[in-house]
This record gives sequence, structure tokens and C-alpha cells, in this order.
Amino acid sequence: MTNCETLPYGLLNDEQVLENLRLIQNLHLPKPDNISKEVVDLMLECWRPVFERPTFEEIYNFFCKRLDGISIV
Repeated sequence: MTNCETLPYGLLNDEQVLENLRLIQNLHLPKPDNISKEVVDLMLECWRPVFERPTFEEIYNFFCKRLDGISIV
């Protein structure tokens, strides 16, 4: 969503990321600029406990509906 401009948790080393994930179980990346509320909501759904997350097919359909009629080439 950020065109790979920065690495996730780029200011932390691997050990610090793991430690933060252990201590703060809801360690989420900040919302990228210029992203719709719909996509933010989908991201939050993907961070739910594993059995509450949308399936790959649901995520695929979500983006297909939004890309319908948009030329990305």
C-alpha cells in the first residue's frame, strides 16, 4: 500500500519487532496516507484473531469489486 517506500517497522531490528509483538499483541503498522476507510477497515479485519479474519477469497472479491472498471495498466 506504500509502494515499498519504507520497510515495515523499519526503525526496529528483528529482535525488537518480536519483543514488541510479545509485549504488545496489537502492534499494528500506521495507516498509509491516501488510503480509503474501506481498505483500512479491511486491514483491521485481517488483524483479528485467526478464525475471525476474512478468507483470501473474501479479500480478493473485495479488491475485484473496487477495481471493476478501473484501468490499472
